[in-house]
Amino acid sequence: QNLQTKWQHTYQRLSLVYDALRNCQAPVSVSGGWVHVDDKIAVNCQYCGNYTSTFSKGIDAAVVGLQFQRCLKTAPNGGTLSLDNKVSAMFIDDLEGWDVQAGARYSVPLGCGRWGYVKGGYRFVQLKKAQYDYLLNSTIEGGFVEGGFIF
Repeated sequence: QNLQTKWQHTYQRLSLVYDALRNCQAPVSVSGGWVHVDDKIAVNCQYCGNYTSTFSKGIDAAVVGLQFQRCLKTAPNGGTLSLDNKVSAMFIDDLEGWDVQAGARYSVPLGCGRWGYVKGGYRFVQLKKAQYDYLLNSTIEGGFVEGGFIF
């Protein structure tokens, strides 16, 4: 039979960050917030008269984290190369999860206290959720690249 499947994985986080230790060489931050994960699988059977079935399950949980940066080199233009590591734990709603990333960041001053940055590295996200009617486990890992502005 001709079956078509489509899997959509959504991972959204909203956190507040507090700089617990702030110095030039190694700032340490703690964070707390909310995470929403949604897995949606759609199956379409053209042989069965275009019958479509969708399974979707979302997870909402609390997340706490720790971020550590270590300055490696500062350029004459004010640009900074640093190690940027982060670990977060997710819990509540029968969920156990980890979000760990190790990487490097290059920050450039844009003036008036604003910064731009480019960051890259390796990220590992693992979620384990068990309930009586289903079991949802997912692990996503690999390299990443990120860019942004700090105001």
